[in-house]
Amino acid sequence: LLSTMAILAPEWLSEEPSVIERLEESWSSDDRMERLNNEDTNSLASMMETKYLVKCFISVMRHDRSQVHLLFKLMPVLCNRSSVDYTFVREFITNEVVNLYEPSERKAVFKEFIDQFNEEAEAESDADPQVLVCALQVLVIPMLQKVLVGCQDSSEAMNAAQASIDEDLIDSFVSDVLDPADEDEKTIYSETLRVQLLQLSTLLIRNLPEDLVKHRKELIKFGWNHLKRDESSSKQWAFVNVSYFLQAYQAPEKIILQVFVALLRACQPEQAELVTEALDALTPALPIRLSQGDHKYPIWIRYTKKSLVEDGHSF
Repeated sequence: LLSTMAILAPEWLSEEPSVIERLEESWSSDDRMERLNNEDTNSLASMMETKYLVKCFISVMRHDRSQVHLLFKLMPVLCNRSSVDYTFVREFITNEVVNLYEPSERKAVFKEFIDQFNEEAEAESDADPQVLVCALQVLVIPMLQKVLVGCQDSSEAMNAAQASIDEDLIDSFVSDVLDPADEDEKTIYSETLRVQLLQLSTLLIRNLPEDLVKHRKELIKFGWNHLKRDESSSKQWAFVNVSYFLQAYQAPEKIILQVFVALLRACQPEQAELVTEALDALTPALPIRLSQGDHKYPIWIRYTKKSLVEDGHSF
């Protein structure tokens, strides 16, 4: 009934906070979650309950963009398999949030993500990192890409980017999200979440290097620690992350060479795409970051030749 009323009178629901509160209570109920997770034992009417709630939330957000917390309530329906078609949720997020939100609204969404992340982290064993992974994949990263990529081309674009993610938000993201990733007891940091955070960190380093200068130590620590992990997916994304970091900031020559040589020797087929991206980011910066010394050829060229001679059979 409420879903139908929201269609007939689009602005009505957004002006009824008491009704929205009751809808959120229904959404948070354990019974609804159980029905959502056990669709095969439920009737069609029970399965449609979540879809009607989602339609109500979308109706609210279309007329009141300040209700950004409702965006994150939509994530479970995108990261869980369902026989109900939720394609309209992705379309709403892409067409109306990612593409149309103003910088101040993007800022509010990113702030809400950090708050949601902190809540999940505090839940410890009850945390659901997959919801955060989905939020990053579908909402946060595409939304920030829209405003960050190419922001250095004009002052207007840079102003929009900095209005979307200001200094306070960067501080919170680094201290609340990236820094705790090295703590083993933080069960929230699944492998897929680490990959998404590396991608987001890389996006910020590539497009807002000057705004991140004071966080260089934390950023390289986050990326470098993932280089030492055994899981191939996060490790390869860490190479991309660290390569863009070394492109943007000066670092000890020993570190730069260590990363470059490791990339030259990373020849597994499943790594090829990310290794290529990392080399494309790092190689143009080598003549700037590394001194030539007294030798005829720069040291990075000598290491490239050495790698070809020693490991060329594996290419």
